[in-house]
Parts: sequence; structure tokens; C-alpha cells
Amino acid sequence: MVKAKGNFTRFFNSSPNSIIKDMVSELKGEDVVCLIKNSATLSGPLYTLHVSQIHIDRPTLTEKDKEVIKTWGARNNIDFLTLSYTRHAEDIREAREFLSNHCDLQQTQFFAKIENIEGLTHFDEILQEADGIILSRRNLGIDLPPEKVFLFQKAALHKCNMAGKPVVVTRVVDSMTDNLRPTRAKATDVANAVLDGSDAIILGAETLRGLYPVETISTVGRICFQVISCTFFSVI
Repeated sequence: MVKAKGNFTRFFNSSPNSIIKDMVSELKGEDVVCLIKNSATLSGPLYTLHVSQIHIDRPTLTEKDKEVIKTWGARNNIDFLTLSYTRHAEDIREAREFLSNHCDLQQTQFFAKIENIEGLTHFDEILQEADGIILSRRNLGIDLPPEKVFLFQKAALHKCNMAGKPVVVTRVVDSMTDNLRPTRAKATDVANAVLDGSDAIILGAETLRGLYPVETISTVGRICFQVISCTFFSVI
């Protein structure tokens, strides 16, 4: 998976602040020895290894994915399927062909999840092939410098709106994972996502392992409602 020494990786969990940045220093067979570049506390149920700006020569749909789709997915006649780490339009075409030929799911629509540099680079062709887009800002924020993420978000939302395809933004109120109220910046982030043209919001750690999942959903819902129902001159 890691092709050469010096490649940077990120090892993180569902908390956006718990990220270990490391650099590959040695390859020992199937083991990768890394030099840790910072301190962080990892906790929670999920851990992910993210290799930055490196092409991973693996299929988008794993054999386990295909097994679940052929059984549970086909049995429940699923309407939508999110394709994580979509890198090329061909990823969607291959997945669509599999569902059509092996699962009798011709009507299932695909949401391409854009999570790395490859997906960003081929965004236009992916948008043309997909039925909708999900912008995974956590993973994009690892592959991209933080100051670049908002530029891609605004450009991608505009392109999706112009194409008439739904677009979803993730990771908007991470501050509510451990707190009853969002920070002012996070509340504004939700509003700006709606103003920029996002059709939906996806919550992550806030509802996966957060202390206030119900309050989080209620808060985000109220912010979205306020944006679409008021003018800029009425705040009460």
C-alpha cells in the first residue's frame, strides 16, 4: 500500500482533533515502520489509516462489499449506495454494472464520496457519472491544506447545483461531540453550507459516539430551517 519511504500517512479516529501525523521510515515485509511527528490521544470505536496523495491500487468495491450488496442489499432493494473513496468515473460505472448484472438493482442510485486528491482531480467526470456527491471534509482536510478545503467545497457545491445533482456536506458540528452546544464557528459553518447550496448535512462523530446525538440533530435542523426561512435582515 505504501510504495516508498518518506510518504506521509495519518492515523486517526472519529474525533477530528485526534490525528497522528507520521512519516514512513522503513518497510519490513508487510510491516510499515513510521516516525510519529506529533502527539495525540486516540480513543473511540473506529480507527483509520489514511495515506496522503498516494494512489491505492485496490478496487473501490471490496469482495465484502459485494457480498453484502448481493445479499442484504438485493433483498431490501436499496435505493441509494454511497461509494466511498470514489477516485474516477470508472469506479461508478463498474459498481453500477455489478449491481445491474449480479444483484438486479438497476434502479439504485450512486452517491460518489469525494475523500482524496484523486477524487478531487477527477471531480468533473465523477459528477457527470454519479447521481449525487458527498464531500467528506474530514478526509479532504487531511489530503489538502486546511486553507484549501473551503475553496473546493464552494466550487464543488456550485458545480453540483449547476448540474442539478444533490450534494451533501459532512463534518459540520464536531464541537457537539462532547458539548451540548456548537461553537459559533460551527453553527455558522452549517449555515454557510446551506447558503452555498448543500442539499443535506451528514453528521459523523456527533451521532456515532457523541454525548448529545439527539440535541445535535435538533440543533442542526434548527439552523438549516432558520437559513431557508428568514431574510438577512430578520434574526429574531
